[in-house]
Amino acid sequence: MIFQHHAISPHQHRTYTQPQPPQGQALLEFALFIVVLFLVAGGLLDVGRALMYHAILSDAAQEGVAYGTVYPQDEAGIQQRALESAGSLLTRTNDVEVTVSYQGAACAGNGIKVQVKMTLPLIFPFSTLIVPSGKIHITGEAVQTILRPPCR
Repeated sequence: MIFQHHAISPHQHRTYTQPQPPQGQALLEFALFIVVLFLVAGGLLDVGRALMYHAILSDAAQEGVAYGTVYPQDEAGIQQRALESAGSLLTRTNDVEVTVSYQGAACAGNGIKVQVKMTLPLIFPFSTLIVPSGKIHITGEAVQTILRPPCR
């Protein structure tokens, strides 16, 4: 068997070219990135709103329970105090519910609990992929010891 060896002469040069990306690849990558960015930003917007409303509800419950430690028999006053302390953000929604419960009798030394609940509709349409109902139920709660009137 005869082997032939083809050598490249010193005058012949091999040229290497870098492969060129297909036209439009950068545009396609940018479009996919923008879609993912909008999905994340929209989800963060709904999460931020939920956290803000949770803080508002917790503060409202704390204000209601503070009033209830001094006037435990005035349930309407406790509810009104909780709603007023929440401000206009909370009173615009019809889904706000304030409940007052007692641990024992409504007198000094026993506990009082105020819960403020609401249903928050999500504003980003794709959030329904995670929360199918499109609504989040948020609760703020506070518990304190009743200061007066004394138990009989």
